[in-house]
Order: sequence, then structure tokens, then C-alpha cells
Amino acid sequence: MATSDFLTFSAASGANVLTQSAYADAGNTDRATGYVTGTASSQAVNKTLRQASIISAMVAQLIVDQTGQDAVDDGTIATLETNFTNAILAIAGNRIIQISDVVNLTATLASKLGVSDNAASASKLQTARQIALAGLVSGSANFDGSGNISISTAIADAALSISKTSGLQSALNAKASLSSPAFSGSPTAPTQSTADNSSSLATTAFARALFNSLVSASPGVIRVLGFKIQYGKDTCPASGAYQALRSVTWHEAFQSSPYSMAIAVTNSQAPKGPVVAYVNSNETTTSGTFAFDIAEGSGQSGIISSPIPFNWFAIGY
Repeated sequence: MATSDFLTFSAASGANVLTQSAYADAGNTDRATGYVTGTASSQAVNKTLRQASIISAMVAQLIVDQTGQDAVDDGTIATLETNFTNAILAIAGNRIIQISDVVNLTATLASKLGVSDNAASASKLQTARQIALAGLVSGSANFDGSGNISISTAIADAALSISKTSGLQSALNAKASLSSPAFSGSPTAPTQSTADNSSSLATTAFARALFNSLVSASPGVIRVLGFKIQYGKDTCPASGAYQALRSVTWHEAFQSSPYSMAIAVTNSQAPKGPVVAYVNSNETTTSGTFAFDIAEGSGQSGIISSPIPFNWFAIGY
């Protein structure tokens, strides 16, 4: 019976060796650079010797088991190498390799033809074939496989109808009639110029542009077709008498004296009674005068001793 001279070292249970985690630790510099005299621990050395001896004992035992030859420790490797090769060949010789064991072999065979199969590809057909279209669309062309072909097609007159065209009826249902259409959502149309006097649609943009061309405004002034409405706020100072006058300058000059002027006192009470406000007759194209009196009656009399705030407006060309 063949035997092996290569034995394991420090392989007994509880052997004096480093644990695997300590030996594999990245901080174990002895494993990377080697042991230094006087510093190596017995556990570290035993661990190193055990790993080397286990591998060598395993290879030697493989030779013994597969070749029936001794694995002799005589200081040479030639015989060991020959017997190791024979051991590998013995393993391979006894192995039945399946197609599935070979990487990509199944896929490669699937892409190949069997001895009785038809060709998966060819440069040309032995006999050319005609490809013809029938039905609503007609056309034909001969094909021999030597190149791509194009088929000229034609649709017979009256061959198509709305019902035979997928989605056409739904698309038509979503359209408005040309006669008295009823729109929904936010339909749009071209915006005509403000000078347009035709039957074209008037968009909101057209209406805004037309309004802006007829009506303009600035602080205190609204203009409509040359007509002006001017307005503002003012305060009549205290007069120390029963009456006070306040002249207001218009924001813009009128072409002629305004047709109408009005005043509204925002605080109708004076120290000695209610205030009566009215328009004086001294209006001009650039200004107007408003008057304020202490109301008489019921024994009331007095003077205007505090300012009177008021609102005013004037209308004219």
C-alpha cells in the first residue's frame, strides 16, 4: 500500500497556533514581512508551519490515492511532479463531462445546424418567391434572398371607410362642425388689428387692444374717446371764519371749462357745527374752486378752525 512521507504539523485539536482571525489581521506585519529573530511568537510560527504542511500533505495524499505511488520526501521534486501530473490525469480520465459542465457549450450548440436541418441563412434562395399583398392594399415583388426588396402598394378606390380606419371616427367626433361649431375649453384664433371691420372672430386679446385704444388712464385721469374724468383728494385749510375756499388745479387741462364738478367732505363735522360744501363758480380749464360754510340754524354759528379733508371730481373735454 502506497504511503506519504508528508505529514501535517500542529494539526491536533487545541494546538498552540494563532487563531485564523489573528493570523489574517491586516495589522499582522509578521505575515507580510516575515519573522524577525527574537520576536516571533511560537503560536505565529506554528500557524505558518501548519498552513504549509497541510497543503503539502494534501497534495502528497492526492498522489498516493490517485496513482498508487508513494509520496517520498527525499529532497527532490521530479518524481513528485510526475506523479502529481498522473494523479490529475487519472481524475480527468475517470470524469464524464456533461455538455452543461462546459461554459457556453449549450448556447454554442443551439446556434449550429443539425446534419438534417435546413440552413438558417443563405446568400440566395434556389427558387425566387413572389411576395404579394391582398385586401385593401395590393402590391407584389419577387424575392430571392440576395438583397432587400421594396413593394409598391396601392389602395383601391373606395376601399377605405371611416369604420375601417382605426380611431378615425373618434378623431372626427372630437372635431367641431364647420357650421355653427360649439367649442369647449379655451379655443384660440388669430388676433386681428383694432382697425379690422370684417366678420373675423374677435379674441380677448383683440377686445383688450380695442379697449386700450379707446380708454386710457393716468393717476387721477380717465380718458374715454377724448372725454376726461378727473378726480382727487385735497384738504381745505382752516380759515378762522364761517367760510373757507379751496382752489384745486386739475391734473390735466380741459379744452374748455368742465361740464360738471362735485365735492364730498370726508369729515362733515366742524368744531361749531356741520359743514356745507359746494362748488364755487370760478372753474376754469386748469382749476376749480370749492367752498365750505358752517351750516346756520338752530342757534349754530362759528368759524372753520380746523382743516377739512374732501374728495373731488370734474368732467369735461
